[in-house]
Amino acid sequence: MKLNGRSLITLLCALVLAFSMCAAAVLAAEMTVKGTVKAEGLVADDGTTYAIAAKDKGNDLMKMMDKKVEVKGTVTEEGGKKTIDVMEYKEMK
Repeated sequence: MKLNGRSLITLLCALVLAFSMCAAAVLAAEMTVKGTVKAEGLVADDGTTYAIAAKDKGNDLMKMMDKKVEVKGTVTEEGGKKTIDVMEYKEMK
C-alpha cells in the first residue's frame, strides 16, 4: 500500500488523536481524598488542591464550605491542574 502525503498526514493525525484519548483515560484514577472544602475546591490534607467537577454530587459538595470531608471520585490532571469528579462524599467528624 502506497501512501501519498495527504494520506500520511491524515493517518498521523488519527494516531495522535487516538493516543491522546488513551492517555487521558490512563491518567484518570479513582481515589479517596480527605480534606476541606474551600472556594478554590477541595484542599487535601497533604496540601494538594483539587478543582471539583461541576456535576450533581460536586455541586452538592461545594455547599459544604469549610467542612472536613472524605471524597471518593475520579481524578484527572490537565495542565498541572487536578480535578475530582465526585462519586460520593461524607463529612468527617
